Amino acid sequence: MANQEPTHGTVSAIGPDGNLYGAYSGYLLDGIGLFQVQLDGSNLQVYPVYTTDSNVSPDGLVLASDGNFWMTEYYGSVGFGDIVALSPADGSLIQTLTPFSATSADGGGPVELFSAAGGRLWGVSSLYGQAPKGSYGGGVLFTLMP
Repeated sequence: MANQEPTHGTVSAIGPDGNLYGAYSGYLLDGIGLFQVQLDGSNLQVYPVYTTDSNVSPDGLVLASDGNFWMTEYYGSVGFGDIVALSPADGSLIQTLTPFSATSADGGGPVELFSAAGGRLWGVSSLYGQAPKGSYGGGVLFTLMP
């Protein structure tokens, strides 16, 4: 099983236990999952992949007020992006939101999520979206409540 270890990972968030969390992918894994590691670099734990679609392009992992991790996926399951909620306990997929499209007010290609006061999440999409006064949208700021 040594050939199926993660080959790429990015630390993005501090979890409810104070550990660092991030998303990983690997050439032979055919998917993406979460990992956690203690602040001193010890006790790396790699969770099973939550998706076998290695093209979703995850970004913006954030611990939300509901106690779960939320993350954007640039391409997502339909090509315009998703937002996923993941369990900090085992990295499993809790839910997938797909509000993005070429005609959606939220635009497409979400690239980041931020946590704000009151528990609301804010994000940025990089394509499409509604712009004022007939302008074309080149991405928009969107919000959601977990």
